[in-house]
Amino acid sequence: MPRRAPRAAGGGVLGARRGARGPPRHDHRSSSFALVEISAAGVTKASTPATLAAELGIGPDEVVAFGDMPNDLPLLEWAGRSYAMANAHPTVIDPADHLAPPNDEDGVAAVLTELFDLSSVG
Repeated sequence: MPRRAPRAAGGGVLGARRGARGPPRHDHRSSSFALVEISAAGVTKASTPATLAAELGIGPDEVVAFGDMPNDLPLLEWAGRSYAMANAHPTVIDPADHLAPPNDEDGVAAVLTELFDLSSVG
């Protein structure tokens, strides 16, 4: 039977995670065979960039996004220009507009260097 996280008075689950001296701690754990990510209903990797872009008057067509895992799909679908990393999860490659070199070859840096003509900088 699943166990529930302990609840602290007035703090819910996050209250139970508070240390004696500070704000809630956020833990992230992964393994070589599984990864679980949990967020609030309606929150995706596109939520904050979309909100910030709207506040700044920037349209999705002006945004470049990179991703390698299925949890990146909402961001890649929202952004005007999307790149899947060459070593991305198979479900990410097809929906992306472009393919970037793998992350272990500095793929994001390579694409940004090309997009912003940064090869002469430095």
